[in-house]
This record gives sequence, structure tokens and C-alpha cells, in this order.
Amino acid sequence: MDWGQLGMDILAILLPVIAAILTAVISWGATKLAKKWGIQLDLSKDATIRMAIRTAIGGAEEWAARKMKLEDKSVDGAEKAKWVHDQVSALWPKLLPDSLDGMIDEELAAMAGVGATEDRVVGVITNGVSE
Repeated sequence: MDWGQLGMDILAILLPVIAAILTAVISWGATKLAKKWGIQLDLSKDATIRMAIRTAIGGAEEWAARKMKLEDKSVDGAEKAKWVHDQVSALWPKLLPDSLDGMIDEELAAMAGVGATEDRVVGVITNGVSE
């Protein structure tokens, strides 16, 4: 019995099986990583949009002040919010308007001195009572 030939025969039989198993494991791992990276990309995109919203809110204040100076016309909060919406949606035109409006409201609520809440940003709410 030739042990070298037997080893080669076994290897010839097992090699396609091992390759198929490795291909399946690599494919599964790549799918898991792609999903993980996709989630991270979505979180990064969300953070970028929110940063743009905060920047646009500051820009809206400057725009309103300039408009008041040049045209002697005051700008209300709704006009500023529309201006912010237009600026951000120009950067991300596929962003749903309702989603963008919600993000703008959330960022305004989190910023002291702006929005309907101005400096009245509340802390933790426990059982419906702010602390």
C-alpha cells in the first residue's frame, strides 16, 4: 500500500469540501461585517446631518439678523425653520421632509437660547414632572 498515494487521494476528496466550507464561512462573515458597517455608516450619516442642522440653525439666526438690518423686517421662528429645512434638504435631497423636520425640532429643543423653548430646556422628566 502506497501511503503517499492514499494521502493524495484523501486530499483530492477533502479539498473541495474544505473549500466549500471556507467559502460559506467567509461569505457569512462578510455579510455580518457589511451589516455592521452599514449600521455604522447610517449612524455616521445621522450625526453628520444633525451637525449640519445645528450649523444651519446658527446660520438662520445670522440670516434673520441680516434680513432685519437690510429690510427692516423681523423674521419669525417658522421662517427660520423653513430656512434651516431648505439649507439641509439642499445637501440631502433624498431625506424625507418629515424626518428632517423631526430632526430640526429635536436639535432646536436641545439647544439653549433658540427655538420655542429658548432657555427653558428641561432636564430629566420623571413621571411627567420635569426636574
